[in-house]
Parts: sequence; structure tokens; C-alpha cells
Amino acid sequence: MTGYKTLCIALVIIFTANVLYSQDNDGSTQDDLANLTKQLDFYKQEGLKAIRKGEYPYAMNMFEKYIELDDSNFKIHEYLGQVYIHLQEYEKAMSVIERAVELNPAYVGGHMHLSKIYRDYGYEELAIEHLQEAMKHRKDVEIIYQLGITYERFNRLDKAQEAFEDVILLAPDHADAFFSLGLLHFRKKEFDQAIEKIRHALLISPDNFQYQTYLEKAQTASQTQPEMNGKDND
Repeated sequence: MTGYKTLCIALVIIFTANVLYSQDNDGSTQDDLANLTKQLDFYKQEGLKAIRKGEYPYAMNMFEKYIELDDSNFKIHEYLGQVYIHLQEYEKAMSVIERAVELNPAYVGGHMHLSKIYRDYGYEELAIEHLQEAMKHRKDVEIIYQLGITYERFNRLDKAQEAFEDVILLAPDHADAFFSLGLLHFRKKEFDQAIEKIRHALLISPDNFQYQTYLEKAQTASQTQPEMNGKDND
């Protein structure tokens, strides 16, 4: 019986010690979490202040330190991605923005940033894929317009024309869509149609020097086209 009591007392002592340790440990964890939260907030606020001041390298440093401690905050990846783009660190931007859209697939701006970066690097399918993903979350003429630009960049001219025409249907005052459509006609040597579209763009945005320059080019090409065709036939 004495042995049984001794065993019970030992078990009580062990149980009490475990409870006390658990309480101490929980208290320590809570302190650690509080300190971590404070540190993360410091990095975030410092990074945001740096962006507002145009101090992008410092902002980059703050957001990178944040992500070293916590990789799960979508907004920090968004901020850091924008900083990398501003600093023309495009490969780094790809990495953090990919993580941002992984955390938040509805991050339309992230998909558009990635599409532009992939387009500039020559990754056709990825560039198109991210724009199509963006359109699943937001029906926006700018996304359609960027899709047209992307198709045009990779010489898929019929698809580009279709996209620009869709933009014009949805937004009849979209000068860039008229101009881009005019440039497509210019590339196809359809000069009269090019002139018509670029003129329309100028009606919407009459002070645009680029529109005026290409209108003159299209007019010159239209005037010399019969002569050029004659030389081709020779």
C-alpha cells in the first residue's frame, strides 16, 4: 500500500511539474509572438514610409526582412514585387509576385505584372496565361488590351486584332486601342484602314505626338503603295 501511495505522489508531482512548465512555456511563446508581431509591424511600416519617400532600396530591405520572418503575408509580397519592378529587378519581382498570386489567386495586379515581365522575357504562354487568369477575377478592358498587346508582340496578329476590337466595343473612347489597331493594319500594309483607325485615335487624344507621327507614316505609305506594288510586280 505504501508503494502505491508513493507512486501516486510521484505521478502528482510529475503532473504538477508538467502543468507549471506548460504554463511557463505558453507564457514565453506568447511573449515571443508579441515580439515577432511588433518586429513585423516595424518592418512593414518602415517599408511603406520608405516607398512614400521614394527610398526604394530601404523599402526593399525592410520587406525582405519581413518575409524572412513571415512568408505568408500576401500584401508584403505585393509591396516588395512593386519595389523590385521600380528598381528593375525583374527576376526577383517574378519570384515574389508568383508567391503573392499563390497566396491570393485573385490578385489581378500581380497577374498583370507577371504577364508583362514574362512578355518582356519572351515567355509567350506564361504571359497569356496570367492575363487569362486575371480576366477570371475581373472583367476589365485594360486586361483585354494588354492581351492584344501580348498577342501582337508574339506576331499573333489576328488574335491581337480581335482583342483590340473587343476593347473598342467595350470602350469606344479607348484611344490606344484604336491606335494599336491602326498599327496592326499598317503592319499588314492595309494603309487606308491604318489611317482611319489612327485618325480616330487622334480625335480622342489630339495632342498625342506618337499618333500624329504614325498617321503621317501611314499617309505616306498609302500614297506610295501603287508605285511599290508596281515594283513588286516587276
